[in-house]
Amino acid sequence: MQAMAGQRPDGEHAPLIDRRFRAFVAMSSSGPADAAMAKAQFGGIGRPLLVITSNADGVPANASAGVVADQRVRRLSLFSGAPADGRKALLQLDGGDHLLFAGDTRKAPDDLARQDRVARVTNLWWRHWLLGDAKAEKALARPPLAKADQWQRK
Repeated sequence: MQAMAGQRPDGEHAPLIDRRFRAFVAMSSSGPADAAMAKAQFGGIGRPLLVITSNADGVPANASAGVVADQRVRRLSLFSGAPADGRKALLQLDGGDHLLFAGDTRKAPDDLARQDRVARVTNLWWRHWLLGDAKAEKALARPPLAKADQWQRK
């Protein structure tokens, strides 16, 4: 998906861009920890992009602080490296591990609520960018989130 949106895996060429897609949603993506490399890879994404992750995504149990920090930077690199053109957004959920994005709700009792928030925000994103729905656009200014979730636009 990232390649069709304009990712340049080698930092120079975007061989798989597909102009038929008007907007993108990336769940639990990962990229380089280096900010310059993230910008080189993802700076060519010129269409609407919603990045969804959690603050525990990809973090192994009992991981050291260094591993936690590295995984968080990697999970956010698609958003941080993408251009700030007013069409990029990040939903970072509080809690929920990598399997949350595959439908697993066995590990944390709040995962069903997290998945519901993902569905609501994603639905608003698609309605806004694919249907031109003004109500969805307005709702994305303050989407339905839990208190500790984070929402950013750029």
